[in-house]
Amino acid sequence: MNYQDICLNPTLPGSAGIIQSSFGSTRGVHEAALDPSSANIVYAAPFPSNNICPNNVGGGVWRSSDNGTSWTQMKNALNATLNTDRASFAVTPIAGGFTRMYVGVGNTSISAANQARLYRTDDAVTATDANFTDLTAVQQASTAPNQTLNYCGDPAVGGAQCVYDNVVYSPPGKPDVVYLGGIFNYTNYGFRNNGRAFLRSTDAGVTFTDLTWDATTNPTPPDTCCQPNPIAPNGMHPDQHAIVEIPGTNAAIFGSDGGLVRSSGAFADISSQCIARGLSGTDLATCQQLLSAVATYLYNLNKGLSTLQFQSLSVAADNPKHLQGGTQDNGTFETIGSAVTWPQIMYGDGGQSGFNIGNSALRLNSFTNNAHDVNFQNGDPLKWVIASGPIRASGEGAQFYSPIIADPASAGTIFEGSLSVWRTQDWAGSQAFLEANCPEFTTSSFNPGCGDFVRIGPAGATDLTASAGDYRGTTRAGGNVVALARTPNDTSTLWAATTIGRVFISKNADTTNTGVTFTRLDTFDTNSPARFISGIFVDPANPNHAWVSYSSYSSLTPATPGHVFSVTYDQGAGTATWTNLDGSGPTAFPDFPANGIAHDSNGDLYVANDWGVLRRANGSSDWVVAGTGLPMVEVAGLTIVPGARKLYAATHGRSAWQLTLP
Repeated sequence: MNYQDICLNPTLPGSAGIIQSSFGSTRGVHEAALDPSSANIVYAAPFPSNNICPNNVGGGVWRSSDNGTSWTQMKNALNATLNTDRASFAVTPIAGGFTRMYVGVGNTSISAANQARLYRTDDAVTATDANFTDLTAVQQASTAPNQTLNYCGDPAVGGAQCVYDNVVYSPPGKPDVVYLGGIFNYTNYGFRNNGRAFLRSTDAGVTFTDLTWDATTNPTPPDTCCQPNPIAPNGMHPDQHAIVEIPGTNAAIFGSDGGLVRSSGAFADISSQCIARGLSGTDLATCQQLLSAVATYLYNLNKGLSTLQFQSLSVAADNPKHLQGGTQDNGTFETIGSAVTWPQIMYGDGGQSGFNIGNSALRLNSFTNNAHDVNFQNGDPLKWVIASGPIRASGEGAQFYSPIIADPASAGTIFEGSLSVWRTQDWAGSQAFLEANCPEFTTSSFNPGCGDFVRIGPAGATDLTASAGDYRGTTRAGGNVVALARTPNDTSTLWAATTIGRVFISKNADTTNTGVTFTRLDTFDTNSPARFISGIFVDPANPNHAWVSYSSYSSLTPATPGHVFSVTYDQGAGTATWTNLDGSGPTAFPDFPANGIAHDSNGDLYVANDWGVLRRANGSSDWVVAGTGLPMVEVAGLTIVPGARKLYAATHGRSAWQLTLP
């Protein structure tokens, strides 16, 4: 279980005084706090579906007057029918022995009725929903509206995500100061506001200022993407999660998907910048209010702090030290053997990446779902072009990061998995055409003319997740394609897998689009688990043999346990066997998720998991920790370069690591 908050009641000894909240799922309590003036009063913010909520109608904020034994809802959810409805709150003592509570609540709906709002009560000990003042409504009725409305979402760009970004904080001893954190308001970013990543009020939430950018006025570099103004101040990441003020100052440290920044503690009025933005009426008034007190300087605190969440790492064929890696909401980076120099070559959500096997100047990168770019100019940040327009325009669903691989056997070929397997054999098309017509910064990723990916497989039957009376079958239907794998030593074979445990092999993946055929393998052996497949590594010596890793827990599929399998396809007999490599006893692979797999040329097997990397030596059935020095952290992917004796690990939160192999 992941704990989000732990509160210790000083009047109760031992574990009886511990109140904890979990954020392991949307069934958890994601925030808890003790009343500052009453030892037995506890406040908690659960998601609507939670066991402290009678009749499964919850959300909002709840209060217990008996140290957590029984609960009463004091602030309603914005929409209790949505289990993504999330309230964040802060409590602070005020004069007269009362407790003030600020509550910000929102969800993932883009409808007007569900836009996030901020509330306040000055008597949290007795308050019911009716006692809260809707501060957002007060602002909406003023001459400067849209200060906090939908602070953790933007209906026009990507929707709302208050389930992920929602912070309310009031520093100790400053009850009239409240901070509100969420996600960028992209629609008005650089116009009516500076993004609203974090807002600050000094009048108990009546009015706010925008802390997203500081007051510096460095000129915007030429050809800079995505912000419309002539100056480029220091700024915050779009997704905010945490804040603390430094005691005795007005400086604060902000935590986000981009790590940490610190404000100077001094403020400047930069509202004069609003005039140059072409605003008028209430938009101008709101801009002037929000920019009336911004930090004089925002300091980046990330030097030496490894927080990036890598999804995977790709390696250039001509230089085993040349790596690319996509990071969650922080873009794609590359390095050529340096532990400290990793230039960012693309913005946004970074998923998979790759190099053309025949020319490492040709690159690919991923955003979320099935949005992908290619680059013909050695990763030049300004030369990325939309490549997956046909996939996006098709309407096929995909994983949050869909699988995509640069073919290790055929230069120019890329395979991508959504519902079908898609393929391009010329790096998505003509360089001249794509650079002229499909630049990343000005082109919709849904433009079907950007890229030449096509589905491969029998005409009308390419969806590998469908329930059908053909080669795909009716079992384990649904989900998406989650894994694709090839070997450099074979140009014909492609392995593919789906969310619910289907495994396919194609023995003619290089033929014409509709000529490609797939054979489903998981139906040949009852040992095959119906679980999420997290990785496939094809045997370079035998393309009909692969090692396959499974996520989740064997306890969910007790009849088919296992996380690591050796899978062999007998093409002549039309059969396949699944051999469980988990082992037994104290040295077995534990019953926890396996996230990726790699096989060394010496026979050793490496498996990434939620706590690191395990190794199974050639000839052994024992699993041991691979190497030393890797933090206990989720490893999302492994990339092995046997010739260079290197294993690269992409970690979710501690950046990228390498292991020198024996």
